Amino acid sequence: MDVKAACKDAILEWVAEFEDAGFKLVSESEDRIEIAHERGGVIATWNGSAWELSGENAAARDALMKVVARAVDRTSSEDARLAKRNGNGNGGTKSIAVQPPMPEPQELTLETIKKYLCPEATDQEAYIFLQLCRSAGLNPFRREAYLIKYSGKPATMVVGKEAFTKKAERHPAFDGCQAGIIVLNRDGQIERRDGTFKLRDEQLLGGWAKVYRKDRSHPFVAEVSIEEYQKNTPSWQQMPATMIRKVALVQALREAFPSDLGGLYDEAEVAV
Repeated sequence: MDVKAACKDAILEWVAEFEDAGFKLVSESEDRIEIAHERGGVIATWNGSAWELSGENAAARDALMKVVARAVDRTSSEDARLAKRNGNGNGGTKSIAVQPPMPEPQELTLETIKKYLCPEATDQEAYIFLQLCRSAGLNPFRREAYLIKYSGKPATMVVGKEAFTKKAERHPAFDGCQAGIIVLNRDGQIERRDGTFKLRDEQLLGGWAKVYRKDRSHPFVAEVSIEEYQKNTPSWQQMPATMIRKVALVQALREAFPSDLGGLYDEAEVAV
């Protein structure tokens, strides 16, 4: 895969990853990707030799710079270099061609967090995130944990759902799980279903999950109301059943394995 295709795939993957944070893919073509957000959009344009990032959302531009840089590093030759062109903070342009290898550090440090993961974070926020990752055994470079910060607001630390399930599966007492949704069906009855399927004329009420441990006689059960968690983001608007099921599952996993998952929250559970 060439640099152009690799970077484009990385940008689209980043948008999908952060739908819960309010980002949305508006349009996509071979040479142009338009991303929207309430704090200002970003447009990625291929100029023949590099991807140019422009738009009002400086934080998103900086984050995408790192995403594209990593993609370039994976596909570029050793003598590749990164060309940057910075504009003003209210709509500047950054051009990304090639980049010197950006190391994926073996050890997470305050410096790597602020340099590669969240430059906007304060030293205190970066330190707390560092300790969270170390104590929970999470690797943010494998997308197991995220530090998200918008200008003027405190940083939010969230954990990917896969990190919950992986840690649970590695526990010797883990004995499986079930999860689904709670709906008001056509007959006016409340029904708990496996999975996320519902009919158009049925009302989605919430999600449920059960987690089983070999050393417990009863499962850990979580039931959550969609009214408490639904947000005005693309993921919640387009697939609310999937999102509320995920909330219930991570809550049940956290209760079943508090020593491993206590204090960790999925992005669907927090306001970011």
